[in-house]
Amino acid sequence: MGDTVGKWLLLVLSVGLTVGAGRSAYQHYRLSRRGVWTTVVVSDADERVDSDGVSHFHPRLLFTPEGGDAPVSVRAAGSRSFPLSFPMEVRVRYDPARPTRVKVEGFTEENGFVGTAVSAAMALVIVVWLTVLLLRG
Repeated sequence: MGDTVGKWLLLVLSVGLTVGAGRSAYQHYRLSRRGVWTTVVVSDADERVDSDGVSHFHPRLLFTPEGGDAPVSVRAAGSRSFPLSFPMEVRVRYDPARPTRVKVEGFTEENGFVGTAVSAAMALVIVVWLTVLLLRG
């Protein structure tokens, strides 16, 4: 009984991971296909130091989307390799349906489409494996 409950809990967790990674991969894909390029000024970056002492920089962007009335403020994804010289002009691709979803050109993302797609595929393999185990009894 306990073994079956553990498998079910692992299955639910794996499904959640699969859905989350798949959603993230889709967002990267959508941005690469439907994104609009614009030039923005980065005036600042938040720095976060992880437990290994490595700095991660999150650039702050302020821009007005094409056809938009109000400027949008975005804290972009973190990276270890963001150049720190402000103010600086960068090209940004943003999703017109959700302007807060951006990708900074030349900015090394820690998780891109490939990483999230691989994560989704690995989690899906676990889901299939657990489903087979549970159906066998």
